[in-house]
Amino acid sequence: MAVNEMKRRLLVICVVLSFVNFAKAQTLSEDLAKAKSIKLLEATATDLTEVFGNTSPFMYGQKVFSLPSSRIEVSYSSGHCTDSEAFGVNSDDWNVGEGKAVIVKVLPRDDLTVKQLDLGGVRLRKGRLYRGRNDYHIYYNKSEGIAVTTSGDDDDVDSIMFFPSRSSNALLCRDEKIQEYYSKVEWKRDPQPKYICILRNMYANVVDVEILDSGARQFSVKTTAMDPENDVLTYNYKVTAGRIIGVGANVVWDLSEAIAGTYSLSAGVDDGAGVVGKVVTKTITVP
Repeated sequence: MAVNEMKRRLLVICVVLSFVNFAKAQTLSEDLAKAKSIKLLEATATDLTEVFGNTSPFMYGQKVFSLPSSRIEVSYSSGHCTDSEAFGVNSDDWNVGEGKAVIVKVLPRDDLTVKQLDLGGVRLRKGRLYRGRNDYHIYYNKSEGIAVTTSGDDDDVDSIMFFPSRSSNALLCRDEKIQEYYSKVEWKRDPQPKYICILRNMYANVVDVEILDSGARQFSVKTTAMDPENDVLTYNYKVTAGRIIGVGANVVWDLSEAIAGTYSLSAGVDDGAGVVGKVVTKTITVP
């Protein structure tokens, strides 16, 4: 009986873990689907905001978007063809107007390997990302406009990048080096970067925000945050009314001059890479 009960519990645990992994994969798939839906070389920052939303008050010129299972980084065209050497694709390799989205990069929040990544059956070539390193790779298909960077012995996914496919080659800049690069299947493009010291930044996240009424329409705010790398954090606050008094994890939200209504406060932390982790928003009502 004890053995059967143990088997039953193990089965339940396996089912739960499988469901959690499926849910994570499903959510990341939704983020990837949004990224793939962007009309590269045509879409603007406004178009991307409509697709990815503007749920985070901490935006950096619509270059970074925060989604449930990933962070999205966008590279826009400067409006001028690149005249400098680059490794791999470059946002100024295409002759399009300034502010057009060229590269959309998806950075998963949860760990997964390249074997667990579902890209709809697209076949990827494997290459070395840095000179002198065998534990950093890039899986790519230049014809389809997809590249995946990985690190470690298990090929953990660092980023999934979408860029213009070969069908857009007519819009490439006329530079011979650029034309030649996109006519080949190889990813390597001189100069290939040499690995010196590259560390993947782990996002700092806000865990909770506690707001307590201190009277006279002033509220004490206590923010709890976590950084896996124990970096020094800068606390950032955005409010729909009033002002923040103080700095750091414990501040005061002054609504003494606000009229009766409902207001929100968003808290995010910056570990030096910007507010790119989880942001917490709380709402209060002032009578």
